[in-house]
Amino acid sequence: MPGDEIKAVRKKAGITQIELAERLGASKGTVAMWELNQRSPSLKMLRKICVVLGTTPDSILGFCDSKKGAENGNTGN
Repeated sequence: MPGDEIKAVRKKAGITQIELAERLGASKGTVAMWELNQRSPSLKMLRKICVVLGTTPDSILGFCDSKKGAENGNTGN
């Protein structure tokens, strides 16, 4: 699920929910709801998440391996 991938990539990047929220201009509660799969980020926010975390929308949505997407230089931009 997207929230699980957001959480995994965020933790791998070594940033907290608060730090991610600040970088995105969102609240910590919003980030927590995404990670718990209680809400989904908008497409615009998904792109921001990918830029901040250095991943791709496809990897967040489960369409590809996040490592492969990053290695190919695909950042969802």
